[in-house]
Parts: sequence; C-alpha cells; structure tokens
Amino acid sequence: MAKVDLVVVTGAAGFIGSHLCDALLAKGYRVRGADDMSAGEHSNLESARAHDGFEFHQADVSDLDVCRKLCAGATAVLHEAAQSSVPASVEAPERAHKDTCTSTLHMLTAAREAGARRFLLAASAACYSEQAPQPLVEKTLLWPLSPYAAAKIASEQYVKAFAGMGLDGVCLRYFNVYGPRHSAKSSYANVIPAFTRRILDGGEITVYGDGEQTRDFVHVSDVVRANLLALEREKPLGGISINIATGHSTSINALAHSIAKACGRELELKHQDVRAGDFKHSLADVSLAKSELGFEAQVGLDAGIASVVEWMKQA
Repeated sequence: MAKVDLVVVTGAAGFIGSHLCDALLAKGYRVRGADDMSAGEHSNLESARAHDGFEFHQADVSDLDVCRKLCAGATAVLHEAAQSSVPASVEAPERAHKDTCTSTLHMLTAAREAGARRFLLAASAACYSEQAPQPLVEKTLLWPLSPYAAAKIASEQYVKAFAGMGLDGVCLRYFNVYGPRHSAKSSYANVIPAFTRRILDGGEITVYGDGEQTRDFVHVSDVVRANLLALEREKPLGGISINIATGHSTSINALAHSIAKACGRELELKHQDVRAGDFKHSLADVSLAKSELGFEAQVGLDAGIASVVEWMKQA
C-alpha cells in the first residue's frame, strides 16, 4: 500500500483512533478522520492537525450517506468508532447496536463501493465465553455476556461476509488497551486511567469483586503497530480475527499496587459487587498475531503504567 494512499480512521478523536492518526501521518499516509465527539477529545488531535495530510470531519458514521462521503477515494478504513462501554451497553442496548453494528455495516458498504483495498475492525476480547479455556484462542466459542460483546461479534461477522464480497478485512480483537490519552472522566473509564487518576488525586479506588480477576493489558503503541502491520500486509487477510494482546495476565489487585507504586502514593482500596457483563479472567493466545502479522507486544506493564502516570501529570 503506497504511503500517499488515503486512509479513513473512524473514532479519530478517541484514545486509540488519535494514536493511529499520528502513526499513519508519520508514515506518510493521508488521513481522513471522523468522530461524532460523543467520547472523543479535540485535544487528542492537536498533533494530527499540524499535518497537511490530515482532514477531520465531525460526523456520525451510523449514517450511510456520511460513510459514503468519508470513504470517497480511500484505499483503506481503520474502523475504531463504536459504543465503548460494557455497563453502558447493558443500560442502553439499542445505542450499542447503532453505534457498533450499524456503523460497521455502513462503513463496510461505503468502503466496498469506494473500491477500498482493506477494512480493519477494532474488535474486542469481550466476545469470548467466560467458560472458554485460557489462554483464549481465536477459534474458541464466542458467547457474549453483554450487548457490547454481541454487537462486536456481529460486526466481526459483517467483516467476514464482506471479505467474501471483495473487500479484504481483518478483525483485531483488542484485549485491555491502555496508554496516554485514555480518559478517566467517564464513570465507565478503563481501569488503568481510572485508578491512576484517583491515586494521583489522593483518593481511594474501587475494585469490583475480590480483585483477583485477571486481564491481559496491552499498550496503545503496540495496538498501533498491530494495525500498521495489518494495513500493510500484502497477502489477503480474508476477514480473519486476530487477538491483539501481550499473552500475559495481571490481577486487578496487583495492577492497583503497581499503579500506586508508579505514582509514589499509598493505596486505598474499597470493594463493590461485580458489575454485570464482566468476566473473571482474560488471557490471550497470541500465536496467530505472530504468524499472520509478525506482531509481538513490546511494552511491558511497568513501562506502560509509567507512560500513563507521566501523561496524567502533564494533562
């Protein structure tokens, strides 16, 4: 794929999307970003806006006409836009479907009509069954515990269907992504920014359940590398699903202690009941990412947490 190609990034003002925009522009791509700003931040796009090759559209990609305008002339789509919270999807399933399934179908339709070469979907490890053996392999049983997960699974199926219709695609199943620009403002904020903000502010942090649940935390810079590898792979990907993770798990309790240490603060914990839609353990098998994309995570958890702490101190 030539570096002068136009790549569409949805969810461009979001945490992952904005990092993707920066990386694509740094490699010489032209980037057309779109975001409805329901969760995105204009500040995330400051560096992207400094490039002549970047354009931004505040737009809702669940609207097919909007998608067609965005995809005009594009050679690839990195579709990051989606409803991003498990608890919020439980409260409003219809919104989860619109923002995730409908937006994916419409972006696929528009990308195919525009003659795009490849479609990359931000998929999710939430699609796996809680009963599935660990580490989680891509071909294992999918069993959604929330509307969020159901919408993500449906979106993957659309990518696979469109791959059979001429639009090559790949579903990158992100595990627990973290890093700079991940907002702690929302009541549904990801655990690492939420914990970091509370600890830096001298407050106590809330752990749902006993804290012994485990997650595979992957730094945003590694997620960006995985996307670039998938984007530039010459061989067709055929709509396959690939875990994007480290292959290592960490308990929430251990994570909290690591963040407190990085912040140089004492840790104050309180426990609440487990949230609906959450599961106990999550650990990825990453062999397919290595064989298909040549991808292996490079950022260790301690270094990754340090990057979040430093960003939050400066934000």
